[in-house]
Amino acid sequence: MQNTENDRCDQNGCSGPVPGNPLCESCRLYLTKKSVEKRNLPFPLTDEEAELLGKLSSGGATPVSRFVMGSSREDDLESVALAPVVVRGPEDDVETVKKLGEIITSLEDRGLIALDYESPVPGFDDQMVRESAAFATFEEAVEEGGKRPGFLFDTARLDSGSITLTDDGAQAMLDYYRG
Repeated sequence: MQNTENDRCDQNGCSGPVPGNPLCESCRLYLTKKSVEKRNLPFPLTDEEAELLGKLSSGGATPVSRFVMGSSREDDLESVALAPVVVRGPEDDVETVKKLGEIITSLEDRGLIALDYESPVPGFDDQMVRESAAFATFEEAVEEGGKRPGFLFDTARLDSGSITLTDDGAQAMLDYYRG
């Protein structure tokens, strides 16, 4: 759903205009690196990290995936090839997915989010991930590897999980919005 000029931000009582962006311009001002440093917050965030935390703070868990290689010959043999994976559109290639994965990993390492591959988001349809350029590249690589003698990884699998905001992550966002 596209926001209109009349829509207002409802993040922590902001009520600033939302010009087609998940964060209104007023809230985005709080999410800049300068404002973080100015307020001496314990977890300085990049704009991309702050935007992702903002999306997570607006509701529930967010789907996350990982690309896993398996073996048709060895049931217990598997290896995570790429994680975490969040696909925003079918054109997302491996590089795009890796960059977003680095942001997610940074937030997880700092305790601001939690990743759980045992608890996927209920009702998550992974079709967009499966149809993405990144997953197609992964499948091709596994298929090619499976043709090599002695290479046991010959199946490509997608595992789904969830990303949730931790209490520290929620506090970091509250600190931003309070300014």
